[in-house]
Amino acid sequence: MKDKYYTPEIEEFHVGFEYRLKGEENIRILSSNCTVDTELSEVKYLDKEDIESLGWAGQKANSVYFKKGKYRLVHWMDKPVRLVTIIEEYTGGEEIILRKAMVKNKSELKKLLKQLGVK
Repeated sequence: MKDKYYTPEIEEFHVGFEYRLKGEENIRILSSNCTVDTELSEVKYLDKEDIESLGWAGQKANSVYFKKGKYRLVHWMDKPVRLVTIIEEYTGGEEIILRKAMVKNKSELKKLLKQLGVK
């Protein structure tokens, strides 16, 4: 993927949001008393490394399928569409799609997983 980073909209920022300043390598985490210039900031698009850093295991090399306990995550990385599907599996092969959502970055995925109670 050519564009690994994008300039975030102000609405994306929240306490705990991960971003970096353009031209820097260090990731910053937004705290409650700081101001951010969105034009100088950039955010990495959600990728396999981000998903795995949250404890999900890829089911195959270069896979879009990940597993964590009784949950599966499917991540379609076709830019600009980044669709994530969270599936809860039950014994007997049943499964329920908990949510399909557009997720642009790691911070958004963390927020979604928290809302769904996926740990």
